[in-house]
Amino acid sequence: ITFKTDAPGVEVPDSLGARYPNELTIVLQHQFWDLEVGDRAFSVALSFNQMRQKLTVPYDAVTAFADPSVKFGLQFQGGANAGEAGARIDPAEPPADDDTADTPASQLTADVVALDSFRKK
Repeated sequence: ITFKTDAPGVEVPDSLGARYPNELTIVLQHQFWDLEVGDRAFSVALSFNQMRQKLTVPYDAVTAFADPSVKFGLQFQGGANAGEAGARIDPAEPPADDDTADTPASQLTADVVALDSFRKK
């Protein structure tokens, strides 16, 4: 998972933020702890220099996702909050003032991508 370290709501250890001021790729494969998946962000503990440290990453900060074991990858352009300075996202807090909250479901549109075609049979 690749994400913008300087995006609003991203929480990384100071040493990582200094070393990777723009973008960081993390691997969630064998050694990760306390994975929490929220509506707007995820958090996970990873080991850096033998020290377990927590990261919080809003989905708007994610720029790429890859699973090399199945040769699958996605790249994302910045979300609606990607350029807002000072915005903070709490993964436990529901989204504030969603423009679609009062829109009838019949008027909402979205592009749906079926991932089944990428899976090995």
